[in-house]
Amino acid sequence: MSSAAATNDRREVDVLNMIITVDHHRIGGIGRGVE
Repeated sequence: MSSAAATNDRREVDVLNMIITVDHHRIGGIGRGVE
């Protein structure tokens, strides 16, 4: 059960990372400023 939860968390993190990346590209200036 814990392994399933870990996989679930990992998928959620991947989705969040993709959303953050898209937001950075969409915003542009802030994304480049952070990097």
